[in-house]
Amino acid sequence: MRPRTMARQFEVFENPIAAARQIYPLIAVLQSDVADTGRTQMVAPMAVEAAMRLKPAGRLTPIVRIANDAYVVWVHDMVAMRSSDLKRSKGDIGAARDAIKAALDYLFHGI
Repeated sequence: MRPRTMARQFEVFENPIAAARQIYPLIAVLQSDVADTGRTQMVAPMAVEAAMRLKPAGRLTPIVRIANDAYVVWVHDMVAMRSSDLKRSKGDIGAARDAIKAALDYLFHGI
């Protein structure tokens, strides 16, 4: 079996950056499955909502659920990450697709 080279859109992973895991334990793949650019994928960090001191920034920070926990997706803090670093899948936030797409539209198009 060939190893998977690209995660699915809206798949959630443990944050591979150990130093950032305390604040952002998870990351979500935002890049479309058809936009395989090779070695990297666009991801957004996710913070546990209950652990946040400040309120999320409205439309730019949709709230999603993984298991029994609510997370804030920091869409405006997305970065490119090596696909090979995305190893520990923790679930999928495809149910929040509309809210995430609305955040991306707001970020890039102001709508």
